[in-house]
Amino acid sequence: MSTLFIAGYAFMKQGECSVFTGLHPERSISAVSEKELLEQMSLTNLHFPRLNRCGFRTKQVLFCGAEALLDADTGTLPPGTGIITIGKEGSFQENLLYWNDYCQFGKESARGHLFVGTLPTTPSSTLAIALDIHGPVWYFDPHDFFPDLQREIDAFAEEQPDTPLLLVFPDGEKTMLFLLSPEKGVPLTELKGLLP
Repeated sequence: MSTLFIAGYAFMKQGECSVFTGLHPERSISAVSEKELLEQMSLTNLHFPRLNRCGFRTKQVLFCGAEALLDADTGTLPPGTGIITIGKEGSFQENLLYWNDYCQFGKESARGHLFVGTLPTTPSSTLAIALDIHGPVWYFDPHDFFPDLQREIDAFAEEQPDTPLLLVFPDGEKTMLFLLSPEKGVPLTELKGLLP
């Protein structure tokens, strides 16, 4: 049985500049633009990259990461914090963004010569850089993920018993992010009921 609890979570839909928190709904943030959303984010230690170079999924993961930390009343995470991403889209969104950018701007000025975000872990790795965490980041796409996910969470909690873990669920046009903590929170068994 895992010793981690849900300490905070957030979700965001594509096309909206609102991030909704789960455990403390009063901390949800609504904005009219990404710029305003960034201004309302009160986490001074979160170093957002240049968002105009990020795909919508990466932006969602960054904003949800910031809000999940606010939801959990924490400003920083230990360096060993891990991130698990569970999804079925792989790197489709980032690949599409790269291709469209290449078609529009060509070989010399497109983002392709800077960094090719064609890995399914790109959004979560960007979040790890923004939060300055150095734990494991992995992505998997199992058919029935909850038993596998529970096994991965238990293995992480056993190896690093005092370290939080972030779970990222990209699902179509929305992203959900959970912060699991060894401290008290909502039991992990409630996770299934919170997923779409």
